[in-house]
Amino acid sequence: MEVDPPQGQGAAADAAEGAPKPAQQQLESTEQQTQGEAGVSGSGEADADAEMVDPPVNGEHLVEMEGMGFPRARAYRALALSGTTTVEGAVNWLVEHSDDADIDEPPPKIRRADAEAKLAKANKPKLTPEEAKEQAAKILAEAKKRREKEEKEQAKARGIAMRESAKEMNKARGELDEAERRRNLIERQRAKDEEAAAREKIRAKIAQDRAERRAKLGLPAELTAEEKAKEAEELRLKAEAEERRRAAFVPVKPAKRLVELREKLRAMRQAHLEGDAFTTCIATLLKLLGNVARSPGEEKYRRVKLSNAAIQKRIVAVTNGVDFLEGCGFEHATEGGEEVLLMDEAKVNMELLNGAGSLLVGARDNPTFGML
Repeated sequence: MEVDPPQGQGAAADAAEGAPKPAQQQLESTEQQTQGEAGVSGSGEADADAEMVDPPVNGEHLVEMEGMGFPRARAYRALALSGTTTVEGAVNWLVEHSDDADIDEPPPKIRRADAEAKLAKANKPKLTPEEAKEQAAKILAEAKKRREKEEKEQAKARGIAMRESAKEMNKARGELDEAERRRNLIERQRAKDEEAAAREKIRAKIAQDRAERRAKLGLPAELTAEEKAKEAEELRLKAEAEERRRAAFVPVKPAKRLVELREKLRAMRQAHLEGDAFTTCIATLLKLLGNVARSPGEEKYRRVKLSNAAIQKRIVAVTNGVDFLEGCGFEHATEGGEEVLLMDEAKVNMELLNGAGSLLVGARDNPTFGML
C-alpha cells in the first residue's frame, strides 16, 4: 500500500488522523477535480500529469518505521527521499541525514506522473513489531560499524600524514644542521686565517723592534750565527713541547660522536615523554656547553658539581643527562670528597661542542623528536 500525506498538512496531519490515506485514492480524487476544472478530457489528462503532488510512500513501511520509534514526519521524509523501496534504505538515509535542519519538514512535491510510477513498485511483506525492532537494531548496528570503519581509516590516514610530515621536518632539520656545520667550519677557518695574519704582523713588529734595539746598541741588524743557533734551539724546544701536548690528546671524530649523542638524546626523550624533565635538561645542557664554547679558558665553566641540587634535578635525575656531558668531553673526578665533572682545557673540542649544541636545539624545537 502506497500513501502520501493529506494535501496542505504533510506527515503531521497524517499522524493526527491516525492512519495513512491510500495514495491511489488521493491521486484519483485530484485527477477528477483537475478534469472537471479543465472541461476537456484530453487537456485535463495532460494537466494532471504535470500537476505537483506529495510523493507517495509505502504505507506499511511507514507504519513499520513508526513501530521502530521514528517520528512519523521523519519516517515519511526518509521513505520519500531515500531513493530506495526498503525500510533499511530509509533508516540508513536517516542516519546519514540526522543532522539536517529540515529533517522533520515535508519532502518536496513531485509530478503526478512520477507519483503514479512509484505506485507500481512492489512492497515488502509487513514485519511484526518484534521483527521490525530487530531489523532496525541490525540496520543501525551495521551503519555504526561502517561509520567506525571510516573513522578508523581516516585516523590511519591522518597518522600516515603525520609521520610523513615528521619525516619531512627531520629531513629539513638535518639540512639545517648540515648548513650550520658548514657555516661553523667557514667561521673557524676565517678565525684561523685572521689569527695567522695577526701572528705574522706581531712577528714583523718584533723583528722591527729588535733591529732598532740592536742599532741603538751598535750591534749589526742581522743576528750573529751564535744568536741564530740559540733562537733556533729555543724554537725547537718549544715545538717539541707543543707536539708532546698534542700527542697526549687525540681528539674524537665529531661525526661519529655526534651520532652517539643523537641516540642518547632520543633515548632521553623516550624515557621522559611526560612532564618537562626533557626540556629542562636540554636547556641546562645548552647553558653548560655554551659557557664552555664561549669561554674555554674559564675553569669554572669546565667544572660541574654533581652534588648541586639543581644539577641533581635537571641533569643527574634525567636519563642520559650525565652521559651526554661525558660524550662532549667531561670526565668524572673527585674533589674534596665530592663527585664532579671536569673538562681539560687542552681537550676542549669546539667542533664537537658546536655540533652537540645543534643537536640540542634541534631536539628542543622538534615536537616529534624521539617519538617515531
